[in-house]
Amino acid sequence: IEHTALNAAFVEKFGVRLAISRLLAHLWDLPSHRPAWRAAAAEGAGSGGKQAQAPPLPPGSPYAATSTYGRFMHHLVTDATYLLDDAMLRLARLAEHELGVADAAGWAALPATARDEREAAAQADAQAVPGYLDLASACIATIGFTTSDPATASPWLSRAMVGRTAEALNYFLKHLAGPGRRGLRVADPGALHWRPKEMLASLAAVYVNLARAAASSGGDAGMATLAAALASDTRSFSAD
Repeated sequence: IEHTALNAAFVEKFGVRLAISRLLAHLWDLPSHRPAWRAAAAEGAGSGGKQAQAPPLPPGSPYAATSTYGRFMHHLVTDATYLLDDAMLRLARLAEHELGVADAAGWAALPATARDEREAAAQADAQAVPGYLDLASACIATIGFTTSDPATASPWLSRAMVGRTAEALNYFLKHLAGPGRRGLRVADPGALHWRPKEMLASLAAVYVNLARAAASSGGDAGMATLAAALASDTRSFSAD
């Protein structure tokens, strides 16, 4: 599905990845399968044994990890960022559209063609948002459970990933808890699978998991490294 030439491949691959994320969550809950996760993470961190080779990341990527687990982490963050970005943009447009419709006089004053175009755009956004939010939530949940075990959390705190991880977490937090969230209020969030409190709770769990893993593996120095990575993010972090 990742290499198909079909026009719908870009959309279809996210449905496949959602199914994969559910399978991974099931496997994570199996005690008999946990050693396989830890072994994969150990390869990703370069500890013990020959690293499993994965196809290369796009040219120029600063996160060109050679391990399968490294590629797994990279794509989780990339997908979650893209999906949340797109969903937030569409939610903001839907919220603006609902305000426009609620202004009966202003809506009636628009030409019929303009109203039709806006209704069509809103319908397209409403159809796309649930799937994007479902997979974004699944990506964050996967980051959550893979950081809940110190052995599988370690690669997230590696030199190659800690900055990328910190930037992504801060970016998600800014979306979910920053001032821009006020522009995402829609009439029926449930119909759009928009559950910001649940997503925020999942995100908070990742911060806690990484802090525990950093303290477990590196003590005060590990915590300082994580804190520095979070604070050095110039895109989303603010001391205010």
